[in-house]
Amino acid sequence: MDLPLLAVSTVCQRLNFTDFGSVGTCFVENVLFGDVALAGIIIFILFAALVVRYNFPVTMMIPLGIALGYVLWLMTGAEIFMGMFILALIIGGAVLIIGLMQYLNR
Repeated sequence: MDLPLLAVSTVCQRLNFTDFGSVGTCFVENVLFGDVALAGIIIFILFAALVVRYNFPVTMMIPLGIALGYVLWLMTGAEIFMGMFILALIIGGAVLIIGLMQYLNR
């Protein structure tokens, strides 16, 4: 009895496991059904879980959030990550201004 053949994308047919870009593309194509925004959301959830688990201070979370939002936007091109990046920039700027005002008030 022959088993049905699964459709494998052309990226995954000749997969080189030392090329992380092709491994990532194959993973997103087959596991996440080609939706890179879903991959970005999973990465963001993992980041948020690490922040909660290890109780990072706000001064560490803001630059990490800015960097993560920018990288996820570059990776996916999804508008939600661009919005998160801009929101993180605004929050970072507000925290910087509050810190500067406290410093000048001394």
